Amino acid sequence: MTSPGALPERRDVEPIRLVIADPHAIVRDGLCALFAHAPGIEVVAEAADAESLVARMPGLDARIVVLDLALPGGGGMSLIPRIRAAARDAAVIVLSRLNDPRLVGDALAAGGAAYVLMQSGFGTLEQAVHAIARGEHFLDPALDGVCDSDPTPSRRELDVLQRAALGHSNKAIAVSLGISPRTVEAHKTHAMRKLGLHGRDELMRYAATRQWLGDHASLWPAEARAASVNARGSRA
Repeated sequence: MTSPGALPERRDVEPIRLVIADPHAIVRDGLCALFAHAPGIEVVAEAADAESLVARMPGLDARIVVLDLALPGGGGMSLIPRIRAAARDAAVIVLSRLNDPRLVGDALAAGGAAYVLMQSGFGTLEQAVHAIARGEHFLDPALDGVCDSDPTPSRRELDVLQRAALGHSNKAIAVSLGISPRTVEAHKTHAMRKLGLHGRDELMRYAATRQWLGDHASLWPAEARAASVNARGSRA
Protein backbone atom coordinates (compact mmCIF):
# COMPACT_ATOMS: atom_id res chain seq x y z
CA MET A 1 0.00 0.00 0.00
CA THR A 2 1.08 3.57 -0.60
CA SER A 3 -0.34 7.05 -0.91
CA PRO A 4 -0.30 9.40 -3.89
CA GLY A 5 2.76 11.58 -4.43
CA ALA A 6 5.42 12.42 -6.95
CA LEU A 7 6.48 9.54 -9.16
CA PRO A 8 10.18 9.00 -9.84
CA GLU A 9 11.05 8.68 -13.50
CA ARG A 10 12.18 5.15 -14.32
CA ARG A 11 15.03 4.57 -16.70
CA ASP A 12 16.86 1.53 -18.00
CA VAL A 13 14.16 -0.83 -16.72
CA GLU A 14 11.58 -2.96 -18.44
CA PRO A 15 8.22 -1.19 -18.69
CA ILE A 16 5.31 -2.39 -16.59
CA ARG A 17 3.10 -4.26 -19.05
CA LEU A 18 -0.55 -3.37 -18.57
CA VAL A 19 -3.93 -4.62 -19.84
CA ILE A 20 -7.00 -2.37 -19.73
CA ALA A 21 -10.27 -4.27 -19.38
CA ASP A 22 -13.33 -2.05 -19.59
CA PRO A 23 -16.60 -2.39 -21.53
CA HIS A 24 -16.59 1.27 -22.61
CA ALA A 25 -14.42 2.19 -25.60
CA ILE A 26 -14.18 5.81 -24.48
CA VAL A 27 -12.72 4.73 -21.14
CA ARG A 28 -10.22 2.38 -22.78
CA ASP A 29 -9.18 5.05 -25.28
CA GLY A 30 -8.79 7.64 -22.53
CA LEU A 31 -6.68 5.39 -20.31
CA CYS A 32 -4.50 4.32 -23.23
CA ALA A 33 -3.87 7.98 -24.08
CA LEU A 34 -2.98 8.82 -20.48
CA PHE A 35 -0.71 5.80 -19.98
CA ALA A 36 1.07 6.61 -23.25
CA HIS A 37 2.59 9.57 -21.38
CA ALA A 38 3.27 7.67 -18.13
CA PRO A 39 6.97 6.77 -17.77
CA GLY A 40 7.72 3.10 -17.27
CA ILE A 41 4.25 1.82 -18.22
CA GLU A 42 3.18 0.15 -21.47
CA VAL A 43 -0.40 -0.82 -22.38
CA VAL A 44 -0.07 -4.10 -24.26
CA ALA A 45 -3.74 -5.01 -24.76
CA GLU A 46 -7.34 -3.98 -24.25
CA ALA A 47 -10.42 -6.09 -23.60
CA ALA A 48 -14.12 -5.26 -23.69
CA ASP A 49 -15.50 -8.53 -22.29
CA ALA A 50 -14.51 -11.18 -19.77
CA GLU A 51 -14.07 -14.13 -22.09
CA SER A 52 -11.72 -12.38 -24.52
CA LEU A 53 -9.70 -11.04 -21.57
CA VAL A 54 -9.21 -14.45 -19.96
CA ALA A 55 -8.48 -16.08 -23.33
CA ARG A 56 -5.75 -13.55 -24.20
CA MET A 57 -4.00 -13.31 -20.82
CA PRO A 58 -1.68 -16.35 -21.15
CA GLY A 59 0.06 -14.90 -24.22
CA LEU A 60 0.41 -11.29 -23.12
CA ASP A 61 3.11 -11.49 -20.44
CA ALA A 62 1.27 -8.66 -18.66
CA ARG A 63 2.02 -7.76 -15.04
CA ILE A 64 -1.18 -5.85 -14.25
CA VAL A 65 -4.81 -5.75 -15.38
CA VAL A 66 -6.84 -2.59 -14.81
CA LEU A 67 -10.30 -4.09 -14.47
CA ASP A 68 -13.87 -2.81 -14.50
CA LEU A 69 -15.84 -5.53 -12.74
CA ALA A 70 -18.84 -4.77 -14.95
CA LEU A 71 -17.27 -6.52 -17.95
CA PRO A 72 -19.96 -8.44 -19.87
CA GLY A 73 -19.69 -12.19 -20.34
CA GLY A 74 -18.68 -13.24 -16.85
CA GLY A 75 -17.54 -10.14 -14.98
CA GLY A 76 -17.83 -9.52 -11.24
CA MET A 77 -15.62 -10.65 -8.37
CA SER A 78 -15.33 -14.17 -9.76
CA LEU A 79 -13.39 -12.77 -12.72
CA ILE A 80 -10.41 -11.80 -10.54
CA PRO A 81 -9.31 -15.37 -9.72
CA ARG A 82 -9.93 -16.37 -13.35
CA ILE A 83 -7.51 -13.68 -14.51
CA ARG A 84 -4.90 -14.74 -11.99
CA ALA A 85 -5.29 -18.39 -12.97
CA ALA A 86 -4.87 -17.52 -16.66
CA ALA A 87 -1.69 -15.50 -15.98
CA ARG A 88 -0.08 -16.44 -12.68
CA ASP A 89 2.07 -13.33 -12.38
CA ALA A 90 -0.67 -10.83 -13.20
CA ALA A 91 -2.07 -8.54 -10.50
CA VAL A 92 -5.51 -6.95 -10.72
CA ILE A 93 -6.42 -3.31 -10.08
CA VAL A 94 -10.16 -2.92 -9.65
CA LEU A 95 -11.22 0.42 -11.14
CA SER A 96 -14.71 1.27 -9.93
CA ARG A 97 -17.15 4.13 -9.45
CA LEU A 98 -18.46 2.49 -6.26
CA ASN A 99 -17.08 3.80 -2.98
CA ASP A 100 -18.30 0.89 -0.90
CA PRO A 101 -16.10 -0.65 1.84
CA ARG A 102 -17.83 -4.01 1.43
CA LEU A 103 -16.92 -4.16 -2.26
CA VAL A 104 -13.33 -3.24 -1.43
CA GLY A 105 -13.15 -6.12 1.03
CA ASP A 106 -14.69 -8.52 -1.48
CA ALA A 107 -12.21 -7.43 -4.16
CA LEU A 108 -9.22 -8.01 -1.88
CA ALA A 109 -10.59 -11.34 -0.69
CA ALA A 110 -11.03 -12.42 -4.33
CA GLY A 111 -7.35 -11.76 -4.98
CA GLY A 112 -7.34 -8.13 -6.14
CA ALA A 113 -4.18 -6.14 -5.46
CA ALA A 114 -5.69 -2.65 -5.58
CA TYR A 115 -8.97 -0.75 -5.57
CA VAL A 116 -9.07 2.66 -7.25
CA LEU A 117 -12.03 4.98 -7.70
CA MET A 118 -12.79 6.33 -11.16
CA GLN A 119 -13.58 9.65 -9.47
CA SER A 120 -9.93 10.00 -8.45
CA GLY A 121 -7.32 11.59 -10.67
CA PHE A 122 -5.21 9.59 -13.10
CA GLY A 123 -2.24 10.09 -10.76
CA THR A 124 -3.88 7.82 -8.19
CA LEU A 125 -4.21 5.02 -10.73
CA GLU A 126 -0.63 5.56 -11.85
CA GLN A 127 0.51 5.33 -8.22
CA ALA A 128 -1.41 2.06 -7.85
CA VAL A 129 0.37 0.59 -10.89
CA HIS A 130 3.81 1.46 -9.54
CA ALA A 131 2.94 0.25 -6.03
CA ILE A 132 1.84 -3.14 -7.35
CA ALA A 133 4.96 -3.39 -9.51
CA ARG A 134 6.93 -3.04 -6.25
CA GLY A 135 4.99 -5.94 -4.77
CA GLU A 136 2.70 -3.80 -2.61
CA HIS A 137 -1.07 -3.47 -2.37
CA PHE A 138 -2.92 -0.19 -2.88
CA LEU A 139 -6.22 1.27 -1.69
CA ASP A 140 -7.45 4.61 -2.98
CA PRO A 141 -7.02 7.19 -0.18
CA ALA A 142 -10.45 8.61 -1.10
CA LEU A 143 -12.23 5.40 -0.07
CA ASP A 144 -14.73 5.66 2.77
CA GLY A 145 -13.48 3.50 5.61
CA VAL A 146 -11.20 0.50 5.29
CA CYS A 147 -13.58 -2.33 4.49
CA ASP A 148 -14.58 -2.02 8.12
CA SER A 149 -16.13 0.79 10.12
CA ASP A 150 -13.81 0.05 13.05
CA PRO A 151 -10.47 1.91 12.66
CA THR A 152 -8.79 -0.49 15.11
CA PRO A 153 -7.40 -3.77 13.72
CA SER A 154 -9.27 -6.83 14.93
CA ARG A 155 -7.54 -9.54 16.94
CA ARG A 156 -7.52 -11.78 13.86
CA GLU A 157 -6.01 -9.03 11.69
CA LEU A 158 -3.24 -8.44 14.24
CA ASP A 159 -2.61 -12.19 14.51
CA VAL A 160 -2.20 -12.43 10.73
CA LEU A 161 0.03 -9.34 10.69
CA GLN A 162 2.29 -10.76 13.40
CA ARG A 163 2.69 -14.03 11.55
CA ALA A 164 3.49 -12.12 8.36
CA ALA A 165 6.14 -10.11 10.22
CA LEU A 166 7.70 -13.39 11.36
CA GLY A 167 8.08 -14.37 7.72
CA HIS A 168 5.20 -16.84 7.41
CA SER A 169 3.75 -17.10 3.91
CA ASN A 170 0.09 -16.42 3.18
CA LYS A 171 -0.38 -20.14 2.51
CA ALA A 172 1.20 -21.15 5.84
CA ILE A 173 -0.89 -18.59 7.75
CA ALA A 174 -4.02 -19.77 5.97
CA VAL A 175 -3.38 -23.41 6.89
CA SER A 176 -2.63 -22.60 10.55
CA LEU A 177 -5.73 -20.42 10.95
CA GLY A 178 -8.09 -22.44 8.78
CA ILE A 179 -8.82 -19.60 6.34
CA SER A 180 -8.04 -18.99 2.67
CA PRO A 181 -4.83 -17.29 1.48
CA ARG A 182 -6.98 -14.54 -0.04
CA THR A 183 -8.56 -13.88 3.34
CA VAL A 184 -5.07 -13.74 4.86
CA GLU A 185 -4.05 -11.09 2.31
CA ALA A 186 -7.24 -9.12 3.02
CA HIS A 187 -6.58 -9.20 6.79
CA LYS A 188 -2.99 -8.01 6.26
CA THR A 189 -4.07 -5.19 3.96
CA HIS A 190 -6.86 -4.03 6.29
CA ALA A 191 -4.59 -4.09 9.36
CA MET A 192 -1.73 -2.21 7.73
CA ARG A 193 -4.04 0.48 6.41
CA LYS A 194 -5.70 0.90 9.82
CA LEU A 195 -2.27 1.20 11.44
CA GLY A 196 -0.96 3.57 8.77
CA LEU A 197 1.84 1.18 7.74
CA HIS A 198 3.28 1.29 4.22
CA GLY A 199 5.46 -1.61 3.13
CA ARG A 200 7.45 -4.30 4.91
CA ASP A 201 10.03 -2.00 6.51
CA GLU A 202 7.33 -0.10 8.39
CA LEU A 203 5.65 -3.38 9.34
CA MET A 204 8.92 -4.68 10.78
CA ARG A 205 9.51 -1.50 12.77
CA TYR A 206 5.98 -1.74 14.16
CA ALA A 207 6.50 -5.44 14.97
CA ALA A 208 9.69 -4.57 16.85
CA THR A 209 7.99 -1.93 18.99
CA ARG A 210 5.23 -4.46 19.82
CA GLN A 211 7.82 -7.14 20.71
CA TRP A 212 6.27 -9.49 18.18
CA LEU A 213 9.51 -10.94 16.84
CA GLY A 214 10.90 -12.50 20.00
CA ASP A 215 14.13 -14.35 19.31
CA HIS A 216 13.82 -14.06 15.52
CA ALA A 217 16.32 -11.19 15.42
CA SER A 218 17.80 -12.35 12.12
CA LEU A 219 14.53 -11.38 10.43
CA TRP A 220 14.74 -7.78 11.57
CA PRO A 221 16.22 -4.90 9.61
CA ALA A 222 18.77 -2.88 11.62
CA GLU A 223 16.22 -0.14 12.38
CA ALA A 224 13.76 -2.71 13.69
CA ARG A 225 16.38 -4.20 16.02
CA ALA A 226 17.20 -0.73 17.34
CA ALA A 227 13.52 0.02 17.87
CA SER A 228 13.11 -3.21 19.81
CA VAL A 229 16.05 -2.42 22.09
CA ASN A 230 14.69 1.07 22.70
CA ALA A 231 11.24 -0.30 23.40
CA ARG A 232 12.60 -2.75 25.99
CA GLY A 233 14.71 -0.04 27.58
CA SER A 234 11.76 2.35 27.92
CA ARG A 235 9.89 -0.28 29.93
CA ALA A 236 12.81 -1.14 32.21
